[in-house]
Amino acid sequence: MKTHELLNSNQTEFNTALTAMKIKELERHTAKLFERLGQPDFDAVMSVFIKALPKINAQSADRFEAVQSLLKGLVPTASNDSLEEKDVIQRLSVMLMVLVSKKYQKILKEQG
Repeated sequence: MKTHELLNSNQTEFNTALTAMKIKELERHTAKLFERLGQPDFDAVMSVFIKALPKINAQSADRFEAVQSLLKGLVPTASNDSLEEKDVIQRLSVMLMVLVSKKYQKILKEQG
């Protein structure tokens, strides 16, 4: 599946595709989306995101909104509040959370 197909898919197809993807493929799609939004340094984004997760998990507010706010701060073009951009940020948030989850599962599996 191509990145633009992933963005244009309905919610069910999107979820199914994310679940089926391997880590490398998911990283590639996520990095491409960040690059399209003006943030070419995917490693820096992942570092900030992973370091912010404990703070986000400690909040009693909606964690998904906190992740989206964090991403908006990391993407230079995210100042625009268009409906299309909100959808991209939402999907990117889900993609990052799934990616981090898969990475942690892989680490735990290798340790156990």
